[in-house]
Amino acid sequence: MICDGQFVVNNQGKSELTLQASVGDTIRWTITDPSTGMNTDQTSHSFSTILYGFSNNNSGGGSISQPVLSSLPAISYYNSLDSDTTPAAAAYMCSAWTSSLLTTGTVQYAWSFQVIDCVSGSVVGYYCWDPFINIQ
Repeated sequence: MICDGQFVVNNQGKSELTLQASVGDTIRWTITDPSTGMNTDQTSHSFSTILYGFSNNNSGGGSISQPVLSSLPAISYYNSLDSDTTPAAAAYMCSAWTSSLLTTGTVQYAWSFQVIDCVSGSVVGYYCWDPFINIQ
């Protein structure tokens, strides 16, 4: 997990994340796969990932609200074939789940996610991830 540097306290890039936040702040989850959309031909394998199925593992509901899904416009920049120093832009839609911080403390939760083959559109597999965050 990673967090904007101004909020992280420690452990960025691991399964536990400690962050500095205030009650009412927004927490946003997205999932990334570096191979997404990188098909050079019909035999190349590229995968997409979809995040779904949040469950709060804290007794009594935990410190965050139930996440809500939204679809957001995004832009990614890549090397232009015309110029080494002028990037080209690609617009796309991305998904993000957001919730609000209700109280500080440790939140144990789980997300389900699926991996999809970008060539065939078929599901490669279903997985679960159960990290926790410490909110100070």
